[in-house]
Amino acid sequence: NIADIRMVFSSGYDRNYYLFIQILLLCGFGLKAAIIPFHAWLPDAHSSAPSPISAMLSGVLIKAVGIYVIIRLFFNMFALWMFGLRIENEWGSRRFAIFYFVCVIGAGLIQMFAMYGSPIPTVGASGGVFGILLAFGMMYPNEPIYIYFLFPVKAKWLVIGYGLFTLYA
Repeated sequence: NIADIRMVFSSGYDRNYYLFIQILLLCGFGLKAAIIPFHAWLPDAHSSAPSPISAMLSGVLIKAVGIYVIIRLFFNMFALWMFGLRIENEWGSRRFAIFYFVCVIGAGLIQMFAMYGSPIPTVGASGGVFGILLAFGMMYPNEPIYIYFLFPVKAKWLVIGYGLFTLYA
Protein backbone atom coordinates (compact mmCIF):
# COMPACT_ATOMS: atom_id res chain seq x y z
CA ASN A 1 0.00 0.00 0.00
CA ILE A 2 0.96 3.65 -0.21
CA ALA A 3 2.20 3.87 3.39
CA ASP A 4 4.69 1.05 2.75
CA ILE A 5 5.94 2.75 -0.40
CA ARG A 6 6.40 6.02 1.49
CA MET A 7 8.29 4.21 4.23
CA VAL A 8 10.64 2.57 1.71
CA PHE A 9 11.38 5.90 0.02
CA SER A 10 11.86 7.79 3.30
CA SER A 11 14.17 5.16 4.81
CA GLY A 12 16.90 5.77 2.25
CA TYR A 13 17.37 3.88 -0.94
CA ASP A 14 19.77 3.46 -3.82
CA ARG A 15 18.82 6.21 -6.27
CA ASN A 16 20.61 4.57 -9.21
CA TYR A 17 18.62 1.37 -8.78
CA TYR A 18 15.27 3.18 -8.77
CA LEU A 19 16.34 5.42 -11.65
CA PHE A 20 17.16 2.30 -13.67
CA ILE A 21 13.73 0.83 -12.87
CA GLN A 22 12.01 4.08 -13.87
CA ILE A 23 13.88 4.15 -17.18
CA LEU A 24 12.89 0.54 -17.86
CA LEU A 25 9.25 1.34 -17.08
CA LEU A 26 9.27 4.38 -19.36
CA CYS A 27 10.85 2.35 -22.16
CA GLY A 28 8.24 -0.35 -21.67
CA PHE A 29 5.42 2.18 -21.87
CA GLY A 30 7.03 3.70 -24.96
CA LEU A 31 7.23 0.33 -26.68
CA LYS A 32 3.69 -0.59 -25.68
CA ALA A 33 2.40 2.75 -26.98
CA ALA A 34 4.36 2.19 -30.22
CA ILE A 35 6.24 5.45 -29.92
CA ILE A 36 9.22 3.61 -31.39
CA PRO A 37 7.95 1.32 -34.18
CA PHE A 38 9.51 -2.00 -33.13
CA HIS A 39 6.35 -3.68 -34.35
CA ALA A 40 7.15 -3.01 -38.05
CA TRP A 41 7.59 -6.76 -38.73
CA LEU A 42 3.92 -7.42 -38.00
CA PRO A 43 2.56 -6.86 -41.56
CA ASP A 44 4.92 -9.55 -42.90
CA ALA A 45 3.07 -12.13 -40.82
CA HIS A 46 -0.08 -11.93 -42.96
CA SER A 47 -0.26 -11.80 -46.74
CA SER A 48 -3.28 -9.46 -46.77
CA ALA A 49 -1.71 -7.00 -44.32
CA PRO A 50 -0.51 -3.59 -45.53
CA SER A 51 3.13 -2.92 -46.27
CA PRO A 52 5.38 -2.16 -43.28
CA ILE A 53 5.75 1.50 -44.17
CA SER A 54 1.99 2.10 -44.34
CA ALA A 55 1.55 0.26 -41.06
CA MET A 56 4.17 2.49 -39.44
CA LEU A 57 2.73 5.67 -40.96
CA SER A 58 -0.77 4.85 -39.79
CA GLY A 59 0.62 4.36 -36.28
CA VAL A 60 2.44 7.68 -36.49
CA LEU A 61 -0.77 9.38 -37.66
CA ILE A 62 -2.75 7.90 -34.79
CA LYS A 63 -0.09 9.03 -32.30
CA ALA A 64 0.05 12.53 -33.82
CA VAL A 65 -3.71 12.94 -33.60
CA GLY A 66 -3.65 11.69 -30.00
CA ILE A 67 -0.85 14.11 -29.09
CA TYR A 68 -2.75 16.96 -30.77
CA VAL A 69 -5.85 16.18 -28.72
CA ILE A 70 -3.86 16.06 -25.48
CA ILE A 71 -2.09 19.36 -26.24
CA ARG A 72 -5.35 21.04 -27.23
CA LEU A 73 -7.04 19.83 -24.05
CA PHE A 74 -4.10 21.10 -21.96
CA PHE A 75 -4.16 24.56 -23.53
CA ASN A 76 -7.95 24.80 -23.26
CA MET A 77 -7.79 23.98 -19.55
CA PHE A 78 -4.82 26.32 -19.06
CA ALA A 79 -6.70 29.21 -20.73
CA LEU A 80 -9.84 28.40 -18.73
CA TRP A 81 -7.82 28.52 -15.50
CA MET A 82 -5.76 31.58 -16.46
CA PHE A 83 -8.55 33.81 -17.73
CA GLY A 84 -11.61 32.22 -16.14
CA LEU A 85 -10.36 32.55 -12.58
CA ARG A 86 -10.53 36.36 -12.57
CA ILE A 87 -13.87 36.41 -14.34
CA GLU A 88 -15.35 33.86 -11.94
CA ASN A 89 -14.06 35.85 -8.95
CA GLU A 90 -15.81 38.96 -10.27
CA TRP A 91 -19.03 37.37 -11.55
CA GLY A 92 -19.48 34.52 -9.11
CA SER A 93 -19.54 30.80 -9.83
CA ARG A 94 -23.15 30.56 -10.97
CA ARG A 95 -23.02 33.38 -13.51
CA PHE A 96 -19.63 32.21 -14.77
CA ALA A 97 -20.85 28.62 -15.25
CA ILE A 98 -23.97 29.80 -17.10
CA PHE A 99 -21.85 32.02 -19.37
CA TYR A 100 -19.34 29.23 -20.05
CA PHE A 101 -21.98 26.62 -20.91
CA VAL A 102 -23.91 29.07 -23.10
CA CYS A 103 -20.65 29.69 -25.00
CA VAL A 104 -19.99 25.93 -25.31
CA ILE A 105 -23.51 25.16 -26.56
CA GLY A 106 -23.53 28.20 -28.85
CA ALA A 107 -20.15 27.30 -30.37
CA GLY A 108 -21.27 23.71 -30.88
CA LEU A 109 -24.50 24.82 -32.62
CA ILE A 110 -22.70 27.33 -34.84
CA GLN A 111 -20.13 24.74 -35.85
CA MET A 112 -22.84 22.16 -36.46
CA PHE A 113 -24.76 24.49 -38.77
CA ALA A 114 -21.60 25.73 -40.49
CA MET A 115 -20.48 22.16 -41.22
CA TYR A 116 -23.93 20.75 -42.01
CA GLY A 117 -23.68 17.29 -43.60
CA SER A 118 -20.07 16.76 -42.55
CA PRO A 119 -19.25 13.47 -40.83
CA ILE A 120 -16.92 15.29 -38.42
CA PRO A 121 -18.37 15.34 -34.87
CA THR A 122 -19.07 18.73 -33.34
CA VAL A 123 -17.60 19.78 -29.99
CA GLY A 124 -17.91 23.30 -28.62
CA ALA A 125 -15.44 23.19 -25.70
CA SER A 126 -12.95 25.44 -27.47
CA GLY A 127 -15.79 27.85 -28.16
CA GLY A 128 -16.36 28.08 -24.41
CA VAL A 129 -12.71 29.01 -23.93
CA PHE A 130 -13.02 31.63 -26.68
CA GLY A 131 -16.05 33.05 -24.88
CA ILE A 132 -13.98 33.32 -21.70
CA LEU A 133 -11.15 34.95 -23.67
CA LEU A 134 -13.55 37.45 -25.20
CA ALA A 135 -15.04 38.28 -21.80
CA PHE A 136 -11.54 38.75 -20.35
CA GLY A 137 -10.54 41.00 -23.24
CA MET A 138 -13.65 43.12 -22.78
CA MET A 139 -13.41 43.31 -18.99
CA TYR A 140 -9.65 43.91 -18.78
CA PRO A 141 -8.68 45.36 -22.19
CA ASN A 142 -5.39 46.93 -21.08
CA GLU A 143 -4.26 44.05 -18.84
CA PRO A 144 -0.81 42.90 -19.99
CA ILE A 145 -0.47 39.24 -20.85
CA TYR A 146 3.07 37.97 -21.24
CA ILE A 147 3.75 35.73 -24.21
CA TYR A 148 6.62 33.34 -23.49
CA PHE A 149 7.01 35.21 -20.18
CA LEU A 150 8.85 37.97 -22.08
CA PHE A 151 6.60 39.95 -24.41
CA PRO A 152 3.74 41.95 -22.88
CA VAL A 153 0.62 42.20 -25.04
CA LYS A 154 -2.57 43.98 -24.03
CA ALA A 155 -5.49 41.59 -23.57
CA LYS A 156 -7.62 43.26 -26.25
CA TRP A 157 -4.93 42.74 -28.90
CA LEU A 158 -4.23 39.19 -27.81
CA VAL A 159 -7.91 38.25 -28.04
CA ILE A 160 -8.29 39.84 -31.49
CA GLY A 161 -5.05 38.30 -32.77
CA TYR A 162 -5.79 34.86 -31.38
CA GLY A 163 -9.30 34.90 -32.80
CA LEU A 164 -8.04 35.90 -36.26
CA PHE A 165 -5.27 33.31 -36.10
CA THR A 166 -7.73 30.56 -35.23
CA LEU A 167 -10.20 31.69 -37.86
CA TYR A 168 -7.67 31.75 -40.71
CA ALA A 169 -5.15 29.09 -39.61
